[in-house]
Amino acid sequence: MTWDREAPQVIKKMRLMSRSPEGVYQELAEYGAHYLENRYLYSVEELELALLTRPDRLIHLGLAQYGTSKKVGQALYKDACAPGGDTEYKQAIRLAVLANPRFPVSDYSSDSGFGALTAEQLANVVKEGDTDELNAMVTNPGGRVLLSRLFNRKEPFDDVPMERYLLLLRYCAANPGLTVEEDYEDSPDFVAWDLQKGLLNLVKTLPVNEASLEALYRLLLNINPNHASNPDEDPKPMLERWKKLESKRLNEHREYLNHTSLGFRDEFVCLVASLYGQVHADKEFKVVGSLDDPDQVMRCCYYGHTTLKGKELQEAYERDKDVFIFATMQNISMPSKPEVRALIEKEMAGMQMIRLYHKRLKQSQERWGGEVKPATEWGAGLMEDLLPKTSDEQQRIQALEKQIDSVSRQVKVVSSLAQWSLIGVVVILVIVLRKWVF
Repeated sequence: MTWDREAPQVIKKMRLMSRSPEGVYQELAEYGAHYLENRYLYSVEELELALLTRPDRLIHLGLAQYGTSKKVGQALYKDACAPGGDTEYKQAIRLAVLANPRFPVSDYSSDSGFGALTAEQLANVVKEGDTDELNAMVTNPGGRVLLSRLFNRKEPFDDVPMERYLLLLRYCAANPGLTVEEDYEDSPDFVAWDLQKGLLNLVKTLPVNEASLEALYRLLLNINPNHASNPDEDPKPMLERWKKLESKRLNEHREYLNHTSLGFRDEFVCLVASLYGQVHADKEFKVVGSLDDPDQVMRCCYYGHTTLKGKELQEAYERDKDVFIFATMQNISMPSKPEVRALIEKEMAGMQMIRLYHKRLKQSQERWGGEVKPATEWGAGLMEDLLPKTSDEQQRIQALEKQIDSVSRQVKVVSSLAQWSLIGVVVILVIVLRKWVF
């Protein structure tokens, strides 16, 4: 189906109402993808309400996954929460509604619900939902407002037990909305601003223990450093509280870290320092620490917010090695500095560091536009390892498609020549016949 304004709604409606459930599901999936790419797409609520009357599970699942009508989403979710019936199917509907980013998300001027859920339904999921429901809810890319409420401990997250709250934080680290900032001509993105302020406050206030550290580490690695809030006071007390954490189990998490030779706690403190080592006070920005500070954590503050070059750049690397590389990865100017990127590409080691570098370049490109390429051939080679590879079978199919396309073009050419040749013969016959007759 062509999802545009040209075809009358009634024709689209009749077409979908007569299609097989499999066909409807496929077209809803196509519409859902089209809707996300065209945010101001016209509403098809009447069509979705009509499809809701068809008593077919696959169609209802398609509406839950790809629909845009809040009325339809509410009806599906309410029915899926009712007791009795096929519990597995109902769970699938609930998960689909919770994960669907197309349902309108309530803002600060409306109720405190989420997507197709009322405030009461949302509170019930937060307090009693299973892990799959929690994960679907906080990883919904359309749920930045929800993340802001979560980070700032607003309803319905204000009285969630700490163990469950930290579980929610760990899950939402995978939400693409963490890296979104949508500034407008007449105003900044206040949702992103509140979200990042709340995250900084969590670093200041969460209990200092292993579970908190792990949740925050995952979150901070996944945000865009361009969006990180600047504290309005000296960050040293915030850093010191985490430096005091002692645990024999901390380094058990090394299997998914491996960015530096530091322990889990110290790498986390380095990450916090490089993101929040610049203070905004009295309308000025002041970088904490210095190049020659005896405290490595303070040097990480400096590395994360100051562009080094030439001799200083090399000296900083010689002093702190992989820790310098890691801290510099959080510096928002890094992607635009070829000299810095060249050093990083030459000296970074391990797939975790390479993936982080690739992520930072991509985030900068999304934030500022333009293409950010590796600064060296060596870096380009490392980046290629992260690109999806085509299998031998896929390569054969692609080669066959090219051959078919080439043959098709040749056939068109031959066909065209044959047509013109035929026309030429006809013209000649006409001329000969006219001379013979007259």
